[in-house]
Amino acid sequence: MKNRNTLLNFRRFSLISLALVFVLSNMAMAQKKDIQSVNEGFKPEKVWEKFLEKNRVWIDPQVDTLFYTLNIWNPQKGKEEITTSKLWLSGKKVRWETTAKFGDSNPDNQYKFICLEDIEYCFFPDKIETRSPLLSSVNSFKQGISWYTGIHVLAKNGLPESARIIDLKQTENGEVLILEADTGNKKVRTGLGLICIHFGAYTFPLHHIRLHIRIPDYLPVLEEHFNDKGEKMGQVEFGTEFIDFGEQKAPKILRYVLEGPVFNRKWSLEARFQKINDIWLLKEGFHYTGADIKNQAIVENVSTQAPDPELFEVMEPNSENSEEKPDE
Repeated sequence: MKNRNTLLNFRRFSLISLALVFVLSNMAMAQKKDIQSVNEGFKPEKVWEKFLEKNRVWIDPQVDTLFYTLNIWNPQKGKEEITTSKLWLSGKKVRWETTAKFGDSNPDNQYKFICLEDIEYCFFPDKIETRSPLLSSVNSFKQGISWYTGIHVLAKNGLPESARIIDLKQTENGEVLILEADTGNKKVRTGLGLICIHFGAYTFPLHHIRLHIRIPDYLPVLEEHFNDKGEKMGQVEFGTEFIDFGEQKAPKILRYVLEGPVFNRKWSLEARFQKINDIWLLKEGFHYTGADIKNQAIVENVSTQAPDPELFEVMEPNSENSEEKPDE
């Protein structure tokens, strides 16, 4: 009798196991079929094209003239150690000045930068250095913060042929499509500040991203970042509020969050934006370590009037009349 019961239990277990395998197999086939259907219904290149059309105002900002001051400080130390930057922009010409200390050779805590067309001039007390400008730097001037992530990399270099749709699901934000794309280990840069001097900055080579896009309005929900080992490095959170720019929209709040097995503690950067004369510009920013605010930034004195052309004249250090020409 005991052997008979054991045999019956074994047969029941076998039948249950076979049924479970059948169910799981069908689920896997259904999921594969769903992904195929998603790819057939949403072509990656078409999704990316529509996404750019809806978000280009902040991904590739077009600004003619602009002036503002950017103040950054550590709330724990108070505003007595505030760092002030001034930014003038006119077409492809940029002038940036800061009170931040830049190396031991700058005892007066003054640093100046002028960008003309495709050349950057960096001014020190005793010399001028020239170099080719970075796209991430150019964009930072127009938006008031260094913010160049995977979306910007794809916008500059194009969507790779290997890009694919990996999921389409219902969420609390509505129907969301997930686009996965390689970014070729291009560097992403975020931080409070504009160029050279940052507070709460992070830079690393990005291998690929997973971009969560809300359908049918093609607005971003989440941008996940991965390294070449497949480890998640962080993510950009877009929130639910967007600023209207006609047929386009721009995020009202951006959050860049780093946490997980790669990092010992949570690090985040939060940027809150405003609309001034059809320009998407930082209003205030916060750099967090855990729940503590390490640095805070605010944009003030904004103007879109054309700056004085003399502001973009390149002079030799300690000279008011002579010009410094770039090396041939």
